[in-house]
Amino acid sequence: MKFTIFPVVFLLIFCASSFATDITINGSKFTINDKAKNSIQLDNNWRFRIGDNTEWAEPGFDYSRWDTAFLPLSIESLLPFQYKGIVWLRSTFNVSQKEVSRSLSLMVEQFGASEIYIDGKLFRKFGVVGRSATSEEHYNPLLIPESFIMDSLGKHTIAVRYSNHKISGRNKLAAQLNAFDLHIGLTNDALFVYQFKKVKESILTSIGIGGFLSLCVMNFILFLFYKREKGNLFYSLFSGAVAITFILQSIKYKSGSAATVVLMNQLNVCFVLLSNFFLVALVYSFIYEKNRNASG
Repeated sequence: MKFTIFPVVFLLIFCASSFATDITINGSKFTINDKAKNSIQLDNNWRFRIGDNTEWAEPGFDYSRWDTAFLPLSIESLLPFQYKGIVWLRSTFNVSQKEVSRSLSLMVEQFGASEIYIDGKLFRKFGVVGRSATSEEHYNPLLIPESFIMDSLGKHTIAVRYSNHKISGRNKLAAQLNAFDLHIGLTNDALFVYQFKKVKESILTSIGIGGFLSLCVMNFILFLFYKREKGNLFYSLFSGAVAITFILQSIKYKSGSAATVVLMNQLNVCFVLLSNFFLVALVYSFIYEKNRNASG
């Protein structure tokens, strides 16, 4: 069987890509392979109310009786409250002396559409919030930093008007996805984390797809020349299946559609199972060949 050191290297890279990388910027810790943590003091105890009323964005509005929510928010968590496609969320964040008049950034990731209000004023629209599936337009900003400046110290209000009429309880897999998430941080930190994540994802995706596809082709060519050695065929199929999982992950990360993410997750499970099957077949063929050579 014709093996090289390259399969081992790519397998190590494949395994390492699933682990998170932590860095610290100006005393704040960020998880690169996961969503950036807030470097601004954002109250994690959000409040929500099903329905739609623009008065709910006002900074002086009393929302203390609203139900409690935690980000990232899933549609599934709203279903027991008779969610019908539109919801408001509210929270507060604190601006310290070192952050006042400095450039801050808000980062949103979502399936659906949202409007973000800071101290009662509309800050940004992501897509078009609608009261029906036909009137809303979905958009996922994928945590792209949106900058703003706060010129006063202390506590500030943030309100979110969010809609997604396309996900319901009938689609349990889509309802379980993180439908809305939000972070606030210093712009320089947010840009660094965002760019670092993009570069890392690009490198790992390129290595994963290019490397395993190369191994797939190389081992298949070896199989054509050495057809008695089935291990080359199994390794080719294994490498091809792993390369496809990288392709599916790349599509998933860039998608703004919940339906696409669900489909990619389902296909990924199938190809992970296939890759495991081919890996077992590869190990078996290796042991079989070794025993055959020993007996011969």
